[in-house]
Amino acid sequence: MTKTAIPYGFWPSDWTAEDAASASCDFAELRAGHGGVFWVQYDPADVRSTLWYWHARGLRSLTPPGFSLRSRVYEYGGGAFCLTDAGVAFVNEQDQQIYLQGLSTDAATPPIALTDDDACRYGDLQFDTRQRAILAVEETAEEARSEHRLVSVSLVDGSRSVLIEGSDFYSSPTLDATGQRLAWIEWQRPEQPWTSTSLWIAERTENDRWGAPRCLAGAAGNESLQQPRFAPDGALYCLTDREGWWQPWRMQDDSLVPVTGAAAAGCDHAPAPWQLGTVSYLPSADGALLLTRIMDGYGLLFEQDSQGNERQLAMEFSRCRQLAAGERHFLLPLTEN
Repeated sequence: MTKTAIPYGFWPSDWTAEDAASASCDFAELRAGHGGVFWVQYDPADVRSTLWYWHARGLRSLTPPGFSLRSRVYEYGGGAFCLTDAGVAFVNEQDQQIYLQGLSTDAATPPIALTDDDACRYGDLQFDTRQRAILAVEETAEEARSEHRLVSVSLVDGSRSVLIEGSDFYSSPTLDATGQRLAWIEWQRPEQPWTSTSLWIAERTENDRWGAPRCLAGAAGNESLQQPRFAPDGALYCLTDREGWWQPWRMQDDSLVPVTGAAAAGCDHAPAPWQLGTVSYLPSADGALLLTRIMDGYGLLFEQDSQGNERQLAMEFSRCRQLAAGERHFLLPLTEN
């Protein structure tokens, strides 16, 4: 048999570029609620990101034809949907507006547009139960550069109000369980969110407005903070790299203090915050934490109690962008090595 030398890259194969692309289904944006689990699934077959809902009665896609879930805030997007008491609020990829969708099986009922401004993009959606509104990062293009702010959009009538503005960039609007406190991250040009950010908080006043914002950490510009989280008991946590790694710290008497055990691990507990909406750790009411950790190039999942004792819960993985907690289980989509 005569052998023919063929240049690298031109070898014949039954595996086509279309085959490779169609195999790249992706899962992200995991949420638990309404008696089930929700996630965004990208399917290259129809080039859409659709919302899926698994519950005791089965599995189904909630996204009707003509819609696709994706935020383009900061171009990398993230936080494209959140659960509400009326169903799901999501960002539609084509027009970047926020829509409200019920969980009914009636496909003839289309999602309702809550915003209608072609100049705006939205991302990092969170539900404000107290005001029945969606909190979001809003991005607008003004005079050759983008402007950003935190806004609230009512589920009742779509009315929009500005909550926080004045800084160049915002992320992670996060409410405590009572809706009384709002925490977020902000940063200024020319910094990136992995070089220098700050952690802020505001409290509701008696007339249900937000009081004056206070900077809790990062004012000196020498650390990167991300993912503020309120535990069910009201304790505020955040990841900071002030000791060289993104590790969980907790607010105590208006100062961040390291979490026992986790802060001594000498490794990152989150990837660089390119995208909005990442959830790489979850605090519990009793001081326990569910943690993802990057060690020697691998991702690992740990459960840690309030005394710093921990155990590994999952196999090694290469990526985990979202943790979620249901009533009885922790949930995470994994990309295995």
